Amino acid sequence: MKNLIKMFLLVCLITINSNATNLLLLAYPATNLKIKNIILTKGCRVGVVIENRYKKSFFYNNPKVWSLIRNKTALALYKNGNLLTQIEFYKIKNIDKLKRKDAKIFVKTNIKINKKTRITAKILAKIIGGYKEIKPNNNLTKILICKHYKKPDLIIKRIYTNKSCKVFVEVQNIGNGWLPNSVNYYKKPNSASIYLYRNGKRWGGRTLWSFKNVRYHLRPNGILIYRSNLRVKNGTRVTATVDMTHKINESNEFNNNLTKIVNCNR
Repeated sequence: MKNLIKMFLLVCLITINSNATNLLLLAYPATNLKIKNIILTKGCRVGVVIENRYKKSFFYNNPKVWSLIRNKTALALYKNGNLLTQIEFYKIKNIDKLKRKDAKIFVKTNIKINKKTRITAKILAKIIGGYKEIKPNNNLTKILICKHYKKPDLIIKRIYTNKSCKVFVEVQNIGNGWLPNSVNYYKKPNSASIYLYRNGKRWGGRTLWSFKNVRYHLRPNGILIYRSNLRVKNGTRVTATVDMTHKINESNEFNNNLTKIVNCNR
C-alpha cells in the first residue's frame, strides 16, 4: 500500500499543472536528500557533503525515480546570499552513490574563498517554471574562513645599471603564493607590466606575460630581472613599478614601486 502511494505521488509530480508548485515539491522524491556539511578543502576551495536520509530504498532503487532525481535536481551554492553556481546532479561524478539509503557523497567545487565568507548550499528541483528549493530545512549555511590562503606580493627589489648604462630592474615575489595562470594569457594593454620612469617621465616597460617562465621566476621568494634598453647618465632619477594596473591579487597592493638615483660613468 505504501508503495502505491509513493508511485501515485510520482505520477502527480509529472502530470500536475503549473498552479500546484507546492504540491509538486511535496511529492518530489528527493526531499530526503540533505546538505550534511560544507567544508574547505586544500587551497580553500568549497566542498559539500550531501546525505540521503531516506529510511527505505524504494524510491532510489526504482530506475525511473532515480533517473528523475538525477536529471531534475541540482546543487546550488550561494556566497553572501548571491548565487555562485548551480550544478546539476547528473554532472556530479559520484552522484549514483546516493541511491543507497544513509549514503553520503562529497562534492568538490572550483569555488575558492580568500576571507571570511558566508556559504549556503541548497538542493533544488527542476519543476514547472525552473529550479525551486525543495525544503528549507534540507539546506545549510556556514561561515567559512580560509586561514591558509596564499597570495603573491611583488616588489621592486633593486634598480641598477650595467656597463653600457642600461637600467636593469629586479622584481621579487616576497609573498607566499604563486602568480595566477592569467598572467600568461591576459594579453591586453592593461595587463600586469613593469614600467620605468626617467626623471618623472614615463619611458616604457615590458609586460609580465612576455617573459619566459614568468610564473616560475616569480614563485614565492623568486626574482625576475628586467634588462631594459633605457640608457641613463649620472644623477638620473629612475622609478620602476610593477603591476600598476592591479591585475594580480596581492597581499600588499601598496609596495609595487621604487625610486632611485642611478649613476653611470662610461
